[in-house]
Amino acid sequence: MGGAFEHLISAAAWAVGVLTAPGGHNANGFDLVNLREKARGMWSVKSQTGTPGEWRITNGLGGAGGGMTDPTVFVAPTLPGLVLVDPATHPEVVAQTRQRSDAVVLPFGAVKAHAKAHPECVIPMNAPKNEHRGKEDAGIAFVESVATPEQFPRLSNMFMASKPKTEGPVLEIHALIALRDSGALTEEQFQAAVNKTIGL
Repeated sequence: MGGAFEHLISAAAWAVGVLTAPGGHNANGFDLVNLREKARGMWSVKSQTGTPGEWRITNGLGGAGGGMTDPTVFVAPTLPGLVLVDPATHPEVVAQTRQRSDAVVLPFGAVKAHAKAHPECVIPMNAPKNEHRGKEDAGIAFVESVATPEQFPRLSNMFMASKPKTEGPVLEIHALIALRDSGALTEEQFQAAVNKTIGL
């Protein structure tokens, strides 16, 4: 499920303009997996889907890797939500990492204690367990099912923008209707956008 949460966080970053498509926000379709890779240079997401264990912060080829240097979001069914640890702001958590021969690890309890001590670093949610039944990129499918235009008009923009415009203005008008119906667009904004879409 780590990939799903990476896509969800990318959608939030997209919505506020922190993350953009390779061709900019007006690109005619783009690869969501490539966009997620771009986001990985800004933060890290670590997830566990079963029994709590050590978090593998970094892996190295022939060594432990660089350790905890990036802001990291932790996700697990037994955590109270998405938990942010920023090494620059939370050195007490970084101090609990341990270097193994092939990885830098962090005890699960360190993140759980951090979440309790710093509720401002937690976005409450219940992370589901991964049932390992899908064949597609479950992360993208999961996030698209959560970040629908009706529920999260700004978050869904990234997914709508990633689809090539193959059906002409009809598809765009349907997306605009969803934004209007969700309250993200006023009737006046909706009419102006429809007029622009059909070339008036």
